[in-house]
Parts: sequence; structure tokens; C-alpha cells
Amino acid sequence: MNSILSFFKKIKQFFRGKPSPYDEAVATLHELEQATPAGEKNPAITPVALALSQSCLEGQNYDEAITFGEKAVAHHQGDDKDNLAYCHYTFAYNSKEVVGREGIPAQGGIIVHENRYNVDKALSHGHKAISLWDKIKGGEVSLKLLRTYEILGIAYGFIEAYDEAITYLKKRWEGGKTLYKDPETVASHGDCAYNIGQTYYKEGKREEAASFFQKALTIYLVSLGPSDERAGDAGRMLSLCS
Repeated sequence: MNSILSFFKKIKQFFRGKPSPYDEAVATLHELEQATPAGEKNPAITPVALALSQSCLEGQNYDEAITFGEKAVAHHQGDDKDNLAYCHYTFAYNSKEVVGREGIPAQGGIIVHENRYNVDKALSHGHKAISLWDKIKGGEVSLKLLRTYEILGIAYGFIEAYDEAITYLKKRWEGGKTLYKDPETVASHGDCAYNIGQTYYKEGKREEAASFFQKALTIYLVSLGPSDERAGDAGRMLSLCS
């Protein structure tokens, strides 16, 4: 896992120092693919593809991020479960981001087949990541595990599987209480409360929704301040529940 992160840092440094970094990095990946016999795996492709996937995600190039994520997973081999779990996590996160960009039911959008496919990928790879991390860490709470719970919760929410969405978002919420020293000051913990509130709101459960919108608002006011957009959103949603 450390080797992956180290390689990713080198990619980012490489990107800053060259005139056409993306093209050159893709060319490196292409050379590795060309040197790999058809139907065989090349483990050297995984760190390159994963680093490119992360770089594309940072640049909000979600389609390319998914393409590279697929390559990272496809060429992984060996017993490095943490590496593979991270591949699945990245793939799930990329898939969730594409769905968020292209179609959100709460905003009146319709999830077309392509988006549903990405939701399914987010769910599939999210569950695989959780399963692998559970084997590696034995149930230990980590930030990546909590983020994966959140991915699953959001993805289930997109397909209106609200019970499952609440289950995973609450795993994220409870895990945050354990992971963070002072969760009431962590904005991402507020984001989790807001997502739970939104899910309850879509179900028509206004009382439960109001409870979590209030939690989100309280955290945002402490962590971000009253002028932050997220605090305003939480306050507006809270007023809609009354």
C-alpha cells in the first residue's frame, strides 16, 4: 500500500515538471500494456493505473478515472489484500462520483442505464473493499473503511434502496464517533449526518430527518462557521422538516 502511495506522489511530481504529463503517463501505461501478452496480468500496471485514476479523480475527469480504475483491478495479482482493497475502494469512489455528476434523483434527474451501471459498480467494488479490509484489519475502524460505508450509503440512496442506504450511512456515522477525537468539530462527520437526514427526508420520515439535519447544522456551525454554504443547506432542510 505504501508503495502505491509513493508511486502516486511521484506521478504528481512528474505531472508538475513536464509540459504534457498526462499524455506521457498514459504512454507509460500503454507501453506496459503492449508488453503484456493477451489474457495475462501484469502487476506492474496496477500502481500506474491506480495513480492515474486518482489523478483523474482530483481533476474531476471521472470517466477516465473509472477506465484506469478498471485496469488497476484487472491487473492486480498476489496476496496484497490491502492493495486490492484500495483498488476496489478507488473504483467504487470513482463510480459514485460519476453518478453524482450525471444524475441525481433529488434534483429531478433520471438515472439512465449508464448511470445505473455505475451505481452497480460502486456497490460491487465497495462491498469487495469492505470485505477485504475486514479480513486485513479484523474490524478495525479506519478512514477508508468509513468512506467506503459512505459510498455504499450514497449509491444505495441513488437507487432508492433507503433501508440499505441508512444502514451504511449509520455505520459511517457510528464509526466516526470512534475514529475522530472530537467528531462534533469534523465537517465530514457533519456531511454524514446531512446525508442521513436527506435519506430520511426522501423516505418521508421528517422527524428522523430533522434530528440528523440538526446534528449536521450543529457540526457545521462549529467546524465551518455560520456563513458556510453547508450550514445554510442544513438549516434550510431542517426548516422544511417542521
